[in-house]
Amino acid sequence: MHRRLLDSGITLLGMLASLVWGVMGPIHTLSMRLRWKRFRMYQFKARPDDVFIVTYPKSGTTWMQMIVWQLKSGGSLDFRHIEDVVPFLDRCGAADLPRLEALESPRFFKSHLPYEDVPRGGRYIYVVRNLKDVAVSYYHHYLLMEDFKGGLNVFVKMLVTRRTNGGSWARHVLSWLEHRNDPNVLFLSYDEMQADLPGTLRRVARFSGLTLDEALMPLLVEQCGVAFMKRLEARFDPRLSRRGNFVRKGETGDGLRELDAKLQADVLCEEQRVFDRARELDASGALERLLRGEVLSSHDASKEATHEKLRKLPS
Repeated sequence: MHRRLLDSGITLLGMLASLVWGVMGPIHTLSMRLRWKRFRMYQFKARPDDVFIVTYPKSGTTWMQMIVWQLKSGGSLDFRHIEDVVPFLDRCGAADLPRLEALESPRFFKSHLPYEDVPRGGRYIYVVRNLKDVAVSYYHHYLLMEDFKGGLNVFVKMLVTRRTNGGSWARHVLSWLEHRNDPNVLFLSYDEMQADLPGTLRRVARFSGLTLDEALMPLLVEQCGVAFMKRLEARFDPRLSRRGNFVRKGETGDGLRELDAKLQADVLCEEQRVFDRARELDASGALERLLRGEVLSSHDASKEATHEKLRKLPS
């Protein structure tokens, strides 16, 4: 989209919103999307060593923010809030550019955008989490962040009909699944991170071009653990003064325990779109198992390690 056309559209929508209160919500949403498009396409300049942490909401984003900061800083806890050191790029605009430019390379950013909407030019860590666990975690997030008054059944219906802020889980995952083997993409699952945090730290450090001091590994593993992060919850919670825990249990399998059979059936079609494509991309079944939340077998992990050694990261 041409820069001048974007600018004109944003101005016009602002005028309409001020005149017609009844359509304020939709106009505001469209205006914000255009502002983001302008920011991404013309204002924000990615560096070759930038790393974008991308997830569908409630798929390990905050956890990965902590991991990359611990790796970059050597275990420092000298930050007021995690988004001061790993900014949420989707909520940034032109006024934030001086702050973003001042960040020391490699810069790390958080995003919930599908592949086609993220800024081009850096590296991307994509974390996928199975939909049942996402549904439960996202529901609790809505209770805390959106003052949601409905029950779990109501929320899951919203989720599968794409009426939550994150949109379609399947569309988001599929957009990144097609690029999982790109040399500048590290495709991880939440369950892999949970099963092997030290291995995750090593993979992320290697991918991001960071030097990992193995002597610090026990400290980094401890400080990237859910129990430790809960003790520093205020540094991860985007709310200012509400009750309830932003950092919850961080466990896998939540969805299977908390969702009844009817709810699992409701999300099956959304999941199946992703699983079907995974089988087309990988006949061995390893990719589908990863997306279902199953940890890779030792044979699959060995193949993944071999593949990763062959990656040529951008300079």
